[in-house]
Amino acid sequence: MLYRDRKSLITNLATVAGYLVVGVVLSIWVMQWLWPDAYRFPPIVQRGSTLWYMLLINFALLALRVSQRAYCVWRLHGYRQAALSIARIAWANFVNFAATVRAMRLYLRYLRTGRAIAWDKTDHIYPALESIPFRRPLGEAHANGQTAPA
Repeated sequence: MLYRDRKSLITNLATVAGYLVVGVVLSIWVMQWLWPDAYRFPPIVQRGSTLWYMLLINFALLALRVSQRAYCVWRLHGYRQAALSIARIAWANFVNFAATVRAMRLYLRYLRTGRAIAWDKTDHIYPALESIPFRRPLGEAHANGQTAPA
């Protein structure tokens, strides 16, 4: 098995654990904002440390990825869907988490009982090309001897 085939077993679970950590940290920040005299927890990462700068770079790359995704969705589907694409990132992580937990549960049941795992076929619905407001595909423009669309 390739690593790329197995890394989702860890990353899909770790992502939701990360969401829980972010929720706890945000709730602590809100508590400290509402009650300034309350106990203050020490910072998780010291400002100016190597880890601090690594987290800043990681956050910048995340912001770049989210903005690229929103821009591409905006080009095809407009502002509303571009704004929703940001929320769909988190939603997709929860869907992947649920699918990973289900797959692990089915596999563990197979190991315990020996009962074969049934194949779940997913039905996909793709939009008609006429409904997507974009320019002609690059290959089509190239085949007609035209330059690439801007």
